[in-house]
Amino acid sequence: MIAARPLCPALLPLLLLAALCPSAAAEVCTGTDMKLLQPSSPESHYETLRHLYQGCQVVQGNLELTYLPPGADTAFLQDIKEVQGYVLIAENHVSAVGLRGLRIIRGTQLFQERYALAVLGNVGLRQLGMRQLTEILKGGVHIEGNPQLCFQETILWADIFHRHNELSGETHVESTRSRTCPDCRALCPEGHCWGESPQDCQTLTNSICHGCPRCKGTKPTDCCHEQCAAGCTGPKHSDCLACLNFNRSGICELHCPPLVIYNSDTFESVPNRDGRYTFGASCVSQCPYNYLATEVGSCTLVCPQNSQEVTVNNVQKCEKCSKPCPEVCYGLGVDFLKGVRAVNASNIRHFAGCTKIFGSLAFLPETFAGDPSTNTAPLDPQLLSVFESLEELTGYLYIAAWPPSMEDLGVFQNLRIIRGRVLHNGAYSLTLRELAVRALGLRALQEISSGMVLIHHNPQLCFLQKVPWDSIFRHPRQRLFQTHNKPPEQCESEGLVCFHLCAHGHCWGPGPTQCVSCERFLRGQECVASCNLLDGCTIRDEDGCPVDQKPSQVTSIIAGVVGALLVVVLLLITVVCVKRRRQQERKHTMRRLLQETESTAETPVDTTEAEDSAAFPFPPQSLVEGPECPVPEALEVDVGAKGAVPSPPATRYSEDPTALPGDESEGLDPEGFATPAPHTTMPEYVNQAGERPSPPRHPCTPPSPPEKPKGHQGKNGLIKDTKHPFLGPFSHAVENPEYLAPPGLPVPAAFSQAFDNPYYWNQDPPKAGGPEGSPSSTPAAENPEYLGLAEPEDVAV
Repeated sequence: MIAARPLCPALLPLLLLAALCPSAAAEVCTGTDMKLLQPSSPESHYETLRHLYQGCQVVQGNLELTYLPPGADTAFLQDIKEVQGYVLIAENHVSAVGLRGLRIIRGTQLFQERYALAVLGNVGLRQLGMRQLTEILKGGVHIEGNPQLCFQETILWADIFHRHNELSGETHVESTRSRTCPDCRALCPEGHCWGESPQDCQTLTNSICHGCPRCKGTKPTDCCHEQCAAGCTGPKHSDCLACLNFNRSGICELHCPPLVIYNSDTFESVPNRDGRYTFGASCVSQCPYNYLATEVGSCTLVCPQNSQEVTVNNVQKCEKCSKPCPEVCYGLGVDFLKGVRAVNASNIRHFAGCTKIFGSLAFLPETFAGDPSTNTAPLDPQLLSVFESLEELTGYLYIAAWPPSMEDLGVFQNLRIIRGRVLHNGAYSLTLRELAVRALGLRALQEISSGMVLIHHNPQLCFLQKVPWDSIFRHPRQRLFQTHNKPPEQCESEGLVCFHLCAHGHCWGPGPTQCVSCERFLRGQECVASCNLLDGCTIRDEDGCPVDQKPSQVTSIIAGVVGALLVVVLLLITVVCVKRRRQQERKHTMRRLLQETESTAETPVDTTEAEDSAAFPFPPQSLVEGPECPVPEALEVDVGAKGAVPSPPATRYSEDPTALPGDESEGLDPEGFATPAPHTTMPEYVNQAGERPSPPRHPCTPPSPPEKPKGHQGKNGLIKDTKHPFLGPFSHAVENPEYLAPPGLPVPAAFSQAFDNPYYWNQDPPKAGGPEGSPSSTPAAENPEYLGLAEPEDVAV
């Protein structure tokens, strides 16, 4: 809604000024539903109305101004701009009501089912003063029995009624008065006025329009948007003084934006980030506290059929039941108890075992005295124990009668929440009147969500001032009204005070079980000075929350230090275990590799040769040192008793290198074998322990190792594919020594199979020399001509 600044220039028309000034968020308040009934507490009635409507702009309900005394100041009503229900001004003695800011009456509820505005029996009322009222959407007008009232017959009511208001004909305006009224035409040119000042002239927004429902002037360009009500300041839907349907942040809309929209690209329904809930005639992003959000996007006080009330993240919602909804307990005014006035002997059995009641509870004198008109027997006070399990009440609690034998309301000792979604007389969620109780005894009550509390005419009641009502209320408009109860001074003189262990002196009655919170410990339901935690003791903080698990500051420090030390010790143990495990894994790996290496040896001779032979694919360091790398002479040394004797090249390049030359074959036996000389060794090829080749003389690039055979045995423990053994007299010679040859120097094809011994791969470096005379001190294939490291001499073919 658009609010007018108090200091807007007076030269412009009041209507335009009110719209051009910036708007603020509308303050919403609840209305009442007392009609013409006498106030529950006449002494506090005016204060109740003032507390309800002070600063309020939108009344969600009915605005009922009744039984105001003479001289009552009604300035607290000047901010009201919109009323959802009806406006009732009746039985007042004041001379004027301050509704000068009221613009629209929607008429969602009607007085006597017909009237949106009723002004009845006001003996002191002299003028209405509703200078800005320009729209009544539904309902008629009834003005009667106001002997001092003037100007009501000068109002053009047809201009105020909406064009679709079917009850506009229900208009009865009585002009009988006991005084002479000023001439309205002298004040206003059109002769329509609400009061005696020039500012009280009626503003016309319909009858002067040029073919549109509402306008701001007589020109065709002065028409308002179709969603406007009560007039406008411009043609847009954001220029409305009030909205015909829904107000979304100052913009009038036909509907609030839905919570879910359809995505035609993905063919699915997705949440609408601009979605709003419907709350009265407003669009809100969230439902107000104590209202229920429905799946269709509305804020309600009662869930629809086949839905149940749930709380998700402290938000109260209505959720559809996937199965038949669980049975709930209904109170007065709901379901089969709708229309029932009070709890009595015939319906109290329905409340047995209920922890939450959807509805209200009322205890009237007929509850305990019986009702002959309905043939209802008196209620046995012992049956009130069925309410001991009650924890939540969605409506109100009204008690106007109580058994004299009960000194408090102890049967409601477990009641925690009174929602107040339905209020007694539209105003009160808790009413206690004319009872003989000494204390309330509502020791578990933590919240009254809505409505005010009225406790009056209870001559024996104490401890009202000892209850922290401000912490129980959830809205700033809630308040306690209490009159004609026992004076606090008299209660203290009689010893009716809070137990000394009650925190902050707050309690619901006498004794250790009625404290709001405990100063020290709570054992069961009693406040005690000290006790063993094993006995079920609980420490409560100032808010009444249990803090028995809360450690002291010293305890926290000690626990932190001990915890840090434990973490350090655990980290050290973890590091040590990890290191030890890695060492063990390394040891097991080395042991496995050694075992696999030993298992690949075919004979002990092969094992000895493997230990003494060279295992690297590169020439020895002595062959690559120096500025030059000449190929050393091919020498085959015969190590025997006479020393090293070079063997002729023909022997080294024969097909069978172990065969003797022709001139030395005389000593063969009949089978062609030579008789070995005593105490001598068989001639080897090269590189005996006593004979080493000279280092190279010219620079060269060390030969790169050839590609290893796939799957060959190496230091990493892989098992190479086994090749077919060389079949011949040199099956124990080095197999596959071609990796020892420099690139570019071919190995004779005749001996290519003689170097396939996988034992030459990745073995440990050769030892400095073997023992002399050992047949395995030098491998049989280390002849330089076989390795391609020396030019062969002239070989006899």
